[in-house]
Amino acid sequence: MKTPNLFVMSGLPRSGKSSIAEFLSREHGFLRVGSDDIREEYGMQWGSKDNREININRVVYYRAMEHLMMSQDVVIDTTGMFRQQRRLFFDLHVYGVGKLHRLKARKYIISVEIDDQIWLERQKAAGRSGDDWSFYRGKFQPVSADETTQLNGHFRFQNNTPADLEEIKRQLGIHLSRQAAEKKCIQDTHSPAFQPAS
Repeated sequence: MKTPNLFVMSGLPRSGKSSIAEFLSREHGFLRVGSDDIREEYGMQWGSKDNREININRVVYYRAMEHLMMSQDVVIDTTGMFRQQRRLFFDLHVYGVGKLHRLKARKYIISVEIDDQIWLERQKAAGRSGDDWSFYRGKFQPVSADETTQLNGHFRFQNNTPADLEEIKRQLGIHLSRQAAEKKCIQDTHSPAFQPAS
């Protein structure tokens, strides 16, 4: 059984997280689990006072765990604003057959940053108020070094232009291609036909 990838997005709204997550889904076969999709599924509006909002991250987590248990690569597409939220997504313990198990996965954070002025322009283009800026900047908790010690990697990207987004896709594509090549090399060395060099 293969060890799946778990990528967790982190960044402000309008920073391009969903574009990156959709790229991973479309081009590399990841299953995308997004908080906005779950809101839509249940007829919820972002920013409303719906008391179900507190459960969104849990639903995202459970769905991601389901796919990981079936060895599927997963990308979690939320803001990932808070350390506690990110810790939840990387807690891969499941209870089964009378004891606690830890799922195996390669765990990565993708941090997406954006310049203030670009963010304001994208907010206005989406019909949203620029007043949200102080809320997001005040509440957002950047990924710290201690968070990444138990992970396989932390990608940090700046996404202000279409060219930036294309470069992000290229770098992620290179990483995943290398990972696939390493996996194939390991498989080949365990093949009955493999003969080590003398």
